[in-house]
Amino acid sequence: MAGVDGREEAGNGGAVAATADVRKAASRRRPNRCNVSWRPISRWVYHVFMSTQSERAAEQRRVKLDAIEKQVEDGSLKIRQMTAKERKNFPPVPPKERKERGR
Repeated sequence: MAGVDGREEAGNGGAVAATADVRKAASRRRPNRCNVSWRPISRWVYHVFMSTQSERAAEQRRVKLDAIEKQVEDGSLKIRQMTAKERKNFPPVPPKERKERGR
């Protein structure tokens, strides 16, 4: 005999189909088993936090330069020219040779 939803009430076939439907609905409702929401607030949120390594390095450099500039303004850091003796002890370092990439 058919039930309200059209499934067989008697026998095991209707019960198996009903539990399969419940599992399928649960998998659509909950893609993973953790409590963290997987849906973004908006589409642009993910792009705000993602950056390349060079962008992160540039940001760190800017922060450090800002800190140096603030110290110079405070007077806690003095930038001066090297003396002749210092220049002799610490000559300029030549740039490293770049290796060719085999691409």
